[in-house]
Amino acid sequence: MTLAYKYQALKSFIFKIAALSVLPAALLTATAGLAAGGDGEGGESSRLALFYSASLAGNFEPCGCSGNPTGGLARRAGVMTSYSDQHSHPILQVDAGNFFAALGPGSSMVNELMTEALREFPVSVLNLASEDLHYWDQLSALEDLPTQIISTNLTPRRSSRALPARYAVVEIEGSRLGLSRNLRIGFLGVTDPSRVKPNSGFRASNPMQAIAQVKDEVLKEADWLVVLADVEREAKTIATDSFFYRLAEAHPEVKLIIHTEKRYVLFPPEEAGSATVLGGVERGRQLARLLLTLDNQGGISDMEQEFFELKEGVPEDEQWLQRQARVKLFTQ
Repeated sequence: MTLAYKYQALKSFIFKIAALSVLPAALLTATAGLAAGGDGEGGESSRLALFYSASLAGNFEPCGCSGNPTGGLARRAGVMTSYSDQHSHPILQVDAGNFFAALGPGSSMVNELMTEALREFPVSVLNLASEDLHYWDQLSALEDLPTQIISTNLTPRRSSRALPARYAVVEIEGSRLGLSRNLRIGFLGVTDPSRVKPNSGFRASNPMQAIAQVKDEVLKEADWLVVLADVEREAKTIATDSFFYRLAEAHPEVKLIIHTEKRYVLFPPEEAGSATVLGGVERGRQLARLLLTLDNQGGISDMEQEFFELKEGVPEDEQWLQRQARVKLFTQ
């Protein structure tokens, strides 16, 4: 399997989609949170686009960076709609965690907007990570949220609180991928126990042991596994004694590990044993896409990672611009 890495500041991408109208983000919804691609491109039946993010931390609008504010839900919605219009392969969105804003003035309104984003983009799977735990009671009470919120190694300290699902399985119709049967991808979500605060209301078990306990059960339903991890990556190169490498060595069924990232850094895909390790970008300033080419058994034969910088000039969804403006008005 070959790995390709490409950083794109969206210039050529903007030129390609400039003539397209931007559709409401709600039109991206499909069965089980899987977005349906358009009919504008042929010969893509063996491809799956996995868009991933991490560490948004409630940043619903472009960052306040001087000179080049990036990010924002309206830009993400616009880019996703335009991409879906241009490509016929299935699209899946996931998040490695730390999606919600920390407790503070206006945080409840911000997090309501973030929840709408989960529903409408849609994000199929979210890892309930260390900075999301304060919002778990509100999330667990929602009955119409299409996002599967998981944690493989976190457990509420009070038995009266809802328990997050230990894993999720996303199933994609084989006919959309040129396969004779459906593709089933299993997702596990883990958090470094040292990141779980004493007052979070949760206890964390050893991530490696937690994965080992549920892996066989997940593999009864899934063809291969993805781990969403709220775990620090110390360097570009994956050391053999790192969590990521040890995870891949112990569980060869794990093909992708997607981790949170609190720094502004773009990591290229890095192989660790049988897995490929990928990092999100903090505050949603970049949207990452992993284009997977599948073999006739649904395994990954090739992949290409690409970062789209959500900068000025990117298509913005008008409905989301209005929502952002309303929330900003009441949270300033």
